Amino acid sequence: MVHKFTLLKGINGIAIFLDIDELVNAELGTGCIYLSEQIYIKLEDEIIFLSIEELDKYIKPAISELSMEILRKRPNMKICLHIKSVVTNPIYFQEEGLYYAMLGWLSVYYNIELPSIVSWYNKEKRKFEFEPIRKF
Repeated sequence: MVHKFTLLKGINGIAIFLDIDELVNAELGTGCIYLSEQIYIKLEDEIIFLSIEELDKYIKPAISELSMEILRKRPNMKICLHIKSVVTNPIYFQEEGLYYAMLGWLSVYYNIELPSIVSWYNKEKRKFEFEPIRKF
């Protein structure tokens, strides 16, 4: 499923498209990254806008934040979230947006209420700022 996250302020903004498939009770072979007892992540080979550091800093915390709700929807199942692509334009990319894009994908796919996004535009830095991301 493809999910679009956008946050705009005039001509400035963030736009990120995530294409992710859920693999349920699939073989957890090469490339599956352990996140929790029942949740794994798999990355497509070459994703330009998602480094391992960004995965650790933004994608994993977003999944961890909603993991209890996900596991309630998929009891006794092993889930592998296969991130097939992250598409954006460098002009509209801000790495913090990965966290909110992932939260958005999870909330739509699993029909979970989206946590509120608190953000503001900093004119001096010419970027959006967000509340600190919670660590799980």
